[in-house]
Amino acid sequence: MKSLSHLSVKMSWTLVLFAFLSLLIALSAMGLYAVNHSQRSFDTFSAVNVTQQAALNRANSVLLSTRIDMAEVYEGLLERSSGAFDTAHDADIQAQAQHLSAQLDEMAGIFELFLELPVRAEHAELMGPIEASFNALLENSLRPQAEALAGGDLATYQALRERAAAENASFYQAAVGFFHRVEAEGAARAENFGSVVTTAQRVIVFVLLVALVVIGIVYRGVSANLIRPLDRIVQHFQRMASGDLSLPVESHGRNEIGKLFTALATMQQGLSATVATVRDSSAEILANSREIASGNRDLAARTERQSASLTETASSMEEMTSTMERNSENASLASDMAREAAERAQQGGEVVANVVTRMQEIRDSSQQVTEIIGLIDSIAFQTNILALNASVEAARAGEHGRGFAVVASEVRQLATRSADAATEIRQLIETSVRQVEAGTQQADSASSTMASIMASVQRVNELMNEIAVASNEQRSGIGEVNTAVGDMDHTTQQNAAMVQQASLAASQLQAEAQRLDEAVARFKLADMAQEPADTAAALPAGHASDVPRLTDQTGWATA
Repeated sequence: MKSLSHLSVKMSWTLVLFAFLSLLIALSAMGLYAVNHSQRSFDTFSAVNVTQQAALNRANSVLLSTRIDMAEVYEGLLERSSGAFDTAHDADIQAQAQHLSAQLDEMAGIFELFLELPVRAEHAELMGPIEASFNALLENSLRPQAEALAGGDLATYQALRERAAAENASFYQAAVGFFHRVEAEGAARAENFGSVVTTAQRVIVFVLLVALVVIGIVYRGVSANLIRPLDRIVQHFQRMASGDLSLPVESHGRNEIGKLFTALATMQQGLSATVATVRDSSAEILANSREIASGNRDLAARTERQSASLTETASSMEEMTSTMERNSENASLASDMAREAAERAQQGGEVVANVVTRMQEIRDSSQQVTEIIGLIDSIAFQTNILALNASVEAARAGEHGRGFAVVASEVRQLATRSADAATEIRQLIETSVRQVEAGTQQADSASSTMASIMASVQRVNELMNEIAVASNEQRSGIGEVNTAVGDMDHTTQQNAAMVQQASLAASQLQAEAQRLDEAVARFKLADMAQEPADTAAALPAGHASDVPRLTDQTGWATA
C-alpha cells in the first residue's frame, strides 16, 4: 500500500473506475453475446420447426384426409355395385368422388408452398427425396385413383392400391427423415443454448467475484490512503485547537493527501512562530497599557473640572439669551398687532370708499330714473290730449263714432292713471335722492376719519418695527456670545468625553492585553519543555472600580 500513497487521488480513482468499467464491459459483452446467440437460434428454430414443419404437416394431413375420402368413395361404389344403397347416399358418393380432384389440387398447392420456403444447406439433401416421393405418389397413384373413382372404375382403383401404399410409405419415410433431422437440430441447438447460458452464468459469477475482490482492494486502499490519513489530520487539528503545537506533522506520500500533510505542517510552523511573537509582544503591551491608563485617568479628572466651570457659564448665558428672546418675541408680537391694525384700518377705508362710490352711483341712477319718469308723465299727458281729441271727433261722428268714443274714453282714463302713478314715483324718487345725498355726505365724513386713523396706525407700526429690529439685534449679539460659550463648553465636554473614553480604552486595552497574555500562554510550542509562566501580573484587586465611566455627548457620566 505504500506504493499507492505516491499515486494521486485522481489517478487512484481513475484506476478504480477503469476496473469497474472493464468488468461492466465484460459483463455487457457476455450478455449481448448470449442474447444474439439466442436470437439467432430462435430465428432458425422458427424458420425450420414452425414454418417448414407446419407446411409439411399440413400437406401430409391433406394427404391422409384425401386417402380416407378415396376409401369411403370406394366402399360406397362397392355397395352400389352389390345393390345395397339408396338414392340419397349415391348422390353423396358421386359428389365426394368429384371433390377428390380438388383435394389433390389443394394438397399439391400446400406442398408447393413448402418447397418455396427458404431451405438451409444441410436440409438440401432431404428435399429431393421428399419432392420425388410426393410427386410420384400424387401423379402415379392418387390422381389415377381419383379419376378411376370418378368414372366408377373400381378395378383400376383396386389395382393401384398396392402401388399407392408403397409410394405413400416412401413419402412417409422421407418426411419422417426430415422431421427427425429437424428435431435433432433443435435438440442440438437447445444443448448449445444451454452451454451458452452456462458459460454466461459462469462469466457473470466470475465477474461478480472479481468485482468483490476489486471492492475489497479499493476499500483497503481507501482506508489506508484516504480515511486513516484524514483521521490523523483531524487529530492534528484537534490538538491545535486545544493549544498543543508541539507534536510534529509526519509526511505521507506525494499525492494530494501528502500535500495536505505538508500544508498542515507549514501551517503549524507558521502558527507556532506567530504565537511565539504574540506571546513576546503581549507582555510589552500589558505594561504600556497600564501606564497609558494611569495618565488618562489624571487627564480625565482635570478635563472634567474645566468642563464643569464652562457648563455654569453657559447656563448663565442661556438665561440671558432666553430673556432677550422673550423681549424680542413680545416686540415682534406688538409689531405684528400694529401691522394687523393698519391692515384692518386700510381695509375699513377701502370699504368706506366703496360705500361712497356706491352712494354716488345710486344718486346718479336716481337722477336717471327721475328723467325717465318725467318722460313717462309727458307721454301720459300727450296720450290724454290725443284721447280728448279722439272723443271730440267721435262726438262729431254721431252714431258711427260711438264705439270709437268709448275706446278714446278708456285710453284717456289709462293716461290719467299713468300720470298719477308717475307723479307718485317722482315723489318717492326725490325722497330717495335726498336720503342718498345725506348718506353720501356721511360716507365722505367717515372716509376722512378712516384716513386719519390709517395715518396714526402707520406711525405706530413704524415705531414698533424699529423696536423689534433693535430687540432682534440685541438678541443676535447675545446669541452669538452664548453660541461661542456653548461651543467652548461643548468642545470641552467632548474633550472630557474623549479623555474618559481614552482612559476607558486604555483600561480595556490593559484587560485585553492581560487576556491575550493568558490566551497565548495556553499554547504549547515544540521548543518549550513546559508551559511558561505569565510574563505580567494580573490586575490588582479593586482596580476595575477605578476605570472611568463612559460619558454621553453632554459630558455627564453615564452609568
